[in-house]
Amino acid sequence: MYSQKVGIDFTKTYFLVVRSDSIQLVLTLVVTHKMHIHHFDIRTIFFNGDLVEEIYMIQLKNYVQLGEKTLVCRFKKSLHDIKQATTQWNIKFDTFFRESIF
Repeated sequence: MYSQKVGIDFTKTYFLVVRSDSIQLVLTLVVTHKMHIHHFDIRTIFFNGDLVEEIYMIQLKNYVQLGEKTLVCRFKKSLHDIKQATTQWNIKFDTFFRESIF
């Protein structure tokens, strides 16, 4: 009922994956050049993506304002459960690194 439709609500979506060869190459470079490697996990990473499309949702039951049942919420930032989340976060991440390196 309130789901996104291909070609209407979103265009392309994907998930980033890493080949084991790439991981081995990075680890080899780290050891060869006596570098340090750090790992961190960000649970809210998809909240940082900027949306291109306008996405709306109905109000949650506990947050409906009195007399305003017909209002909807518009997303300003990405959420984990929407299909564009991985794409939008990757674009932001890639842009940041390209601007930082070059």
